[in-house]
Amino acid sequence: MVPVAVEADVAPVMAISWAFDVLLEATDPAVHHRMVQALTRVRGIHADCLAVRDRLTDLGLDSARISIAAWGIDVELFSPGAPVTELRLQHGWTSDDPVLLSTRSWEPLYAIDVLLDGIARARAVEPRIRLALLGSGSQAPNVQARLLAPDLCGAVVTPGWLPREELLGWLRTSDLYVSASRSDGSSLSLLEALSCGLPAVVPDVGGNPEWVRDDHHGALFRRDDAADLADRIIAIIKGGAQADGRVEERRRTVLHRGDWRANRKTFLAAVESHLSGAAA
Repeated sequence: MVPVAVEADVAPVMAISWAFDVLLEATDPAVHHRMVQALTRVRGIHADCLAVRDRLTDLGLDSARISIAAWGIDVELFSPGAPVTELRLQHGWTSDDPVLLSTRSWEPLYAIDVLLDGIARARAVEPRIRLALLGSGSQAPNVQARLLAPDLCGAVVTPGWLPREELLGWLRTSDLYVSASRSDGSSLSLLEALSCGLPAVVPDVGGNPEWVRDDHHGALFRRDDAADLADRIIAIIKGGAQADGRVEERRRTVLHRGDWRANRKTFLAAVESHLSGAAA
């Protein structure tokens, strides 16, 4: 849509990146060409992470025309709290079972196949591991078939898409957030988990290293590497990361840089600055 708006030339244009467009789609030569053409003519562009900003400068955009802030989350809602023990009990899970949580769509971008393979490998080491696989998507038939395999059968629940209050219950009840997405900016799903105090195991792509910087926040694994994912999961579980006193440290990370109330002000100021002709 940005090239169309630029070519129409009816008003100043400010572009917004959703990360995957710049970090992933722009690897296609045709997309890259059109993106470069468009970016040279926009007044400014807003990025949600440093990785996107750096890629935009690689594409030739003047850094003075790039504003940056994560979209952010409602940190008052997504906060640590008492576990909802009924969520475990209704599935026959005990308080000692390590519960992993995924909240990404079942689409190719989010590599649910890699996620499930990694968890199956981790269960070979720690059979008590359980997974709450929220969401749905076009890969549902493949996902459901995979869950019937012996290495995952009976260990995964699929509640579908949940309202925020029920999602919050899972975030407060689980022990570890996991994602295998092939591209991320400042993932809101990741920020929600960290804000609730959960450690996270996520791929070393895009903006993820800006949020999961050390063992206090969780761990990064090599993209599309199910074996490395499994190793990181096992290491976090053995380390007892959910009960290690670092809950507030993870939350502070999001409070500092991921509060939507503060970040929307940054974004709106950037819009005003870009469209008035001043450099952001």
